[in-house]
Amino acid sequence: MTASIPNCSGLGIQRACLHRLANVVRLLRRPLVTAASIHQARIDLKATEALVILLRPQLRLATYRQSRRALKDVRRGLGAIRDLAVNAEELARATRQAGLSRRSIQATVGSWGRQHRNLARGSAFAEMTAKLEGIRRDLTDHPPKVGRHLLRDGLRRLYRRAAASCRCAAAEPTSHHLHECRQRTQRLRYALEFATPWLSDRQHRLWHRTKILGTRLGRHRDLGRLGRSIDQLPIQPSHRRSLHVEIEKRRAAAMRGFLASIGKTYRKKNRRFNGLKNAAKTEKRASE
Repeated sequence: MTASIPNCSGLGIQRACLHRLANVVRLLRRPLVTAASIHQARIDLKATEALVILLRPQLRLATYRQSRRALKDVRRGLGAIRDLAVNAEELARATRQAGLSRRSIQATVGSWGRQHRNLARGSAFAEMTAKLEGIRRDLTDHPPKVGRHLLRDGLRRLYRRAAASCRCAAAEPTSHHLHECRQRTQRLRYALEFATPWLSDRQHRLWHRTKILGTRLGRHRDLGRLGRSIDQLPIQPSHRRSLHVEIEKRRAAAMRGFLASIGKTYRKKNRRFNGLKNAAKTEKRASE
């Protein structure tokens, strides 16, 4: 798991959250923001947002609302840059798998690359950084108090919402329902990362399954976005049809994987979080 928790107290979780925010700020202060750094920044933003939702009862209402709003704004700003890079990668992969020449889409990939660089240079990274620094100050001045009961109730809440949205998406797989399912599954995934010292082996397996489910939904979303972009490409109609066939085949595979993952991920009720480890005792036994 990627979250690093210095100790098993509320202060440890606060430090882990501040570390995530500091990492995003460091990435945004670079002169040239690469696709890899954008991806990592978005991961840290989603993890921070999941923790803010998990610890909602222990946060001031003003801190909670401002944090959610700021994190959402920054994440969306970075998402527009990220989509250009992902579209270029997926288009090159689909072209290769469809047996087409890369020359047919080379100009488009180059154009998307230039748009990515221009958008990265023109984005208001200074404003984004200021918003994140404000969240850091609020969490530093008002550290949340964390215990097993708070984590249990928070994880139950996130699990219940994610399970409901994913079952709805399975019954009616519209873009809205799939997006909501992916978002809530990712929040549960990152909340489980922060709660690592309290989790049993079964709950660790749940984290792994939420990661798989989120990845499959993300691929389905990216391929759908690419399919809509292909209609605007200046390429031959036969090449466009071949690309659409390849993309739809891969989207169908991602959807089948998503439907298979739902039953494994959300087959239990939220009673699974009744038992959380006493993290302090667990840590003490491990050190002896």
